[in-house]
Amino acid sequence: MLKNISGSVPNRIDDLQSELANVQQLRSEIVIGYVVLLDVVEDKARKEDGEMWSDWFEQALRRLAIRKAPLWNPGLMEGLWFIRFDGRRASGERLVDPTRVEREGGEFIRALLCELQLREPAVELRQPLDCNGLNSLAR
Repeated sequence: MLKNISGSVPNRIDDLQSELANVQQLRSEIVIGYVVLLDVVEDKARKEDGEMWSDWFEQALRRLAIRKAPLWNPGLMEGLWFIRFDGRRASGERLVDPTRVEREGGEFIRALLCELQLREPAVELRQPLDCNGLNSLAR
């Protein structure tokens, strides 16, 4: 759980890029998705520009979620699922935008599976995937 969001977010991005590069050094063909759960209770406006830290963090991570052939640079990832919740709400009511969370979660999983299918055609999936219209989860 992030506390002191203004100090934690830049460090999380640096940590993530290092972790991605380390894993990709061992297995360059690996498909990586990153899920972030952020409690909006901790969210604050940035002093620099007034933008909310959660929005800034999500956009920074989306810029890293562009790894597709032939752009296989270390430190990038294939997908991001950024989920905002409100820890003050009752159980079952905490998701800030449940419709968006469900839609983006489905797109996230589908995009990762489609990328896996491209890289590892020998892996058989139980159902055929419709990979049309998937550009990038970064958009």
